[in-house]
Amino acid sequence: MSLIGTKVQPQGYGYLLESSRMAKAYHSLDPYPKFGFRKWKTESRGPVPKCAPFVRQIVKKGASWLFGKPLTFTCGEDNTALSEWLNEAWSANHMPGRSLAMAETAACSGAIVLKGSWNADAVKDGKASHPLVINVLDAIEECRLYYDPSDRNNLLMGRVQYPFFNYTDGKWYSFREDWTADRHVLYKPQ
Repeated sequence: MSLIGTKVQPQGYGYLLESSRMAKAYHSLDPYPKFGFRKWKTESRGPVPKCAPFVRQIVKKGASWLFGKPLTFTCGEDNTALSEWLNEAWSANHMPGRSLAMAETAACSGAIVLKGSWNADAVKDGKASHPLVINVLDAIEECRLYYDPSDRNNLLMGRVQYPFFNYTDGKWYSFREDWTADRHVLYKPQ
């Protein structure tokens, strides 16, 4: 079964997208009137109520609890070289400083996706200190994960898709790539 090139969304994606956007609106303390008080009549009831800041504090406290101490990787006693390599890549990508923001995004969206890519040329040119580049993606806004309906542990395909601005021509484009177990398809930006 191939899902590459399809316009089908994963099952339940619409609900997840709406819930994620609602959580982000509450986290930014600006959910009204889109996600609440939709029938509020300002002429008779006054201005729309403000969102209480405790909504944001719940997420921030959970994120700081989760990443209050820096994350380190251990791959067992036999793989100390791999552990060191992963910790170097994690630090080179400034992930300890990005961890709180990742946790907040995950709290609002339900998850994040870490996408790795290899860029040895950046190390040769002195632009990076490690060839593994780690990107943090919002699991709802920037990724689609297609699982086998009969086996929820079998990931059929992952799609990474997000808009980006090209400063050379001043236009917005869409980046898109699809991953399966045996194929990687990189689309031309449109």
